[in-house]
Amino acid sequence: MISAGNSLRQLFPLPLTAFEQYMLADDRPRYPMGFFIEIVVSGQLRQAEFETAVNLAFARHPLLNACIQSTWRGKQWVPSARTSAIAWNDGEPKLPAVTQRYMDLRREPGVRVCVGYRPEASRIVFQFHHAATDGIGAIQFIGDVLAFYGMATCSRSHAAPEVVPVDLMCLRLRGQRLDPGWKHAGSIAESLGRIAEIVGVHPSALFAPADSPTIDVDSIDPNPFVTRIIERHELLQLKQAASRQGVTPNELYTLAMFRTLHDWNARYGGSCDTRPMRIGLPASLRTPAHDASPAANILSMMFVTRKGRAVHDSDALLRFIHRDINRITSAGDHAVFALIMEWTRRIPGGLKLLTRMPRRTATALLANVGEVKRQLRNRFPIVSRKCVAGNIILEHLLGAAPIRPGTRLGTSLGTYAGRMFINFNVDPYLLTREQAQELADGYISQLNAIGDLRSPASSGNEIELSKSRHTAKVPT
Repeated sequence: MISAGNSLRQLFPLPLTAFEQYMLADDRPRYPMGFFIEIVVSGQLRQAEFETAVNLAFARHPLLNACIQSTWRGKQWVPSARTSAIAWNDGEPKLPAVTQRYMDLRREPGVRVCVGYRPEASRIVFQFHHAATDGIGAIQFIGDVLAFYGMATCSRSHAAPEVVPVDLMCLRLRGQRLDPGWKHAGSIAESLGRIAEIVGVHPSALFAPADSPTIDVDSIDPNPFVTRIIERHELLQLKQAASRQGVTPNELYTLAMFRTLHDWNARYGGSCDTRPMRIGLPASLRTPAHDASPAANILSMMFVTRKGRAVHDSDALLRFIHRDINRITSAGDHAVFALIMEWTRRIPGGLKLLTRMPRRTATALLANVGEVKRQLRNRFPIVSRKCVAGNIILEHLLGAAPIRPGTRLGTSLGTYAGRMFINFNVDPYLLTREQAQELADGYISQLNAIGDLRSPASSGNEIELSKSRHTAKVPT
């Protein structure tokens, strides 16, 4: 195993995978291919130790501190000489305006860090380029930052975090779609049908209300998403509802998204029963061979498509979602989208042409990172279900999938300290912050109905970071 401290000469230059090339081709200044993850830590964050921790984490995740250069062999990752570039600010972090979120990987690595420092609790926002990592890799990087910081600041009487080993050479496997010994369990006809559906069916957009005010780009809130919280007892009810119906909780969340999209479009776009809706579900292609991998984009997408009228029979729709997702994953067809990207990049200019076609791939994206503590990967002391990193405690971690031209909603879910955090990223050029809040409330209402949750007063709490302190505030 090659340790992170060894020379990177054995690794770089590193050719881009097909999926990384797709992410790069789909990148544009107005709709950058990036995403944000925000953490809030209680306790007095120490600047020098935090910056050292970020640099140590970069050494274990070299793609996050690399740039892309074009050569006669094609595009390649090469190391960057940058040390940590952290924007510190007292109070709230200085987030980039919506017009300044584009990250040119030819000139800068794919991570930015903004810190809003307060003595009692600080808010830290990471911006990642999706060509450099997926959400799981990003959380692993953050887990390393917290672990190294905790090791530097913990007292002798308290346990320190422990970091797990990484193997830089695993990055050579990041384009591997499935286990080498795996055999396709589905029919060729089914797989070709999925490809035809992805390419041939044009799903409906999430409608913008016709009477929406003209949005002033300069006044768009720089905070990239709105958040709702499902409390511990409500999350348990959702899991019990899934168990009763013989499905996974994620399939219930997908059902709730279909119902939310249908109700929204029916309210703001008229009849939508005959129009197909499609939800994109990011699918990790990680195998045991990737267990020690540094952060990377080891991802594909799978899609569930139904016409709007299917929402009228929720039981039948849930059964369809369950069967379809099971067929996709058991046959290995969750790798079909990555395979399409591989075929397309063999055509000169094919990926650029594909991403510039006036067609959307999905109505909305729904990503579930699962249990955040597990994705942090390192071992942390736990107090009140929360990870302790030296003199700070991780209070919560938030993030949302990016939005694309035509795909106007990216939603992400993650569970931490017994609560589920749901984050909504809407197209800021078409939907206002108030409309994003309305959409978030609609999704929570659907979850309430599906899970038969009986405590609406505490359901769907919104995190508001006040200017005086970092607390979770429940709207009244």
